[in-house]
Amino acid sequence: ILIRDPYDQALKGVGATQYAPVIPGLLGLVWFVVWWMLVKECPERDPHISVEELKYIQNSLGPQEKIYKATIHPWKEILTSLPFWAITVVHFVEVWGFHSLINQLPDFVKDTSGSFLKRDGFLAVLPFLVTAGLMQLTGQVADWLLATGFTMATIIRKLYICGAFLGEAVLLIVLVFLNTASGVIVCVSLASAFQACTWAALSVNHLELAPRHAGVLMGVSQTVATLAAITSPLFTGCIVRN
Repeated sequence: ILIRDPYDQALKGVGATQYAPVIPGLLGLVWFVVWWMLVKECPERDPHISVEELKYIQNSLGPQEKIYKATIHPWKEILTSLPFWAITVVHFVEVWGFHSLINQLPDFVKDTSGSFLKRDGFLAVLPFLVTAGLMQLTGQVADWLLATGFTMATIIRKLYICGAFLGEAVLLIVLVFLNTASGVIVCVSLASAFQACTWAALSVNHLELAPRHAGVLMGVSQTVATLAAITSPLFTGCIVRN
């Protein structure tokens, strides 16, 4: 997100926009090679892990006999679990909002204020910088609340997600009545701050719900959420004609 617009503008400047997918594709290949070489099936098979870290992981997990060889996922229980589908709906909604901002923010600013947001790289990425920065803080706050025994994990996750969605909804409604680029960016940045709260809760929900099957839960909810990334621009395009 931080380099996409400058990268696209640089290619446009030299008349090479047809090569826009090349760098992301190459980065994807590099990521695959690094992942394939470094990621192991279990901590015991990682040659780079320290003895202290390995003992800490083993003591935290407890007895794990044959867990890495044959894990049977309870698909019926997963697909009929209301808490899991609640997580999936949250994931879908959050990705929908996130990709709507990515795709529509520059055009929205241009249409409402006449400013071209893509010419100002910092303003274009400010909302996403806010999200990335506050995700670290909101996660730490949630852990602190749990460590102090202030409330239960379930309460914290619900407060984070419900409060964030409510805040985002209010700010996006306010956004409709703004007609300056600076006002729009401030409003969207505040909405992005609430997005950080959502991700801080959503990212750990799968582990809390079913630690042994968290990877499968994340895979299913991420697949559903990817549908939001695909359909959000199409849906918006059907609504926004001018």
